[in-house]
Amino acid sequence: MTNNPQRENNTRKEQAFQLMLPMDVGVKIDADASVRLLLEITERMDYSKLNAAYERMPGIKEATPKQMFQLTILGFMENIYSTRKL
Repeated sequence: MTNNPQRENNTRKEQAFQLMLPMDVGVKIDADASVRLLLEITERMDYSKLNAAYERMPGIKEATPKQMFQLTILGFMENIYSTRKL
């Protein structure tokens, strides 16, 4: 049998090294894209009746009724009628 030497402590008490990825992912939404037009129109709408239809407001990590409405309309604009495809 061999003796099990004590494992080397590889943790450092120095400042941690963090790998940073570039924030630019190369996706740019054109100024004349349909999503910009949709947001411009839907931001001016009154969502009080839509919000009143919900028993509770969503949490921090959940989509709001307004966001779900905008997503559904964008899907219709792009000929996507299935919520699974959205």
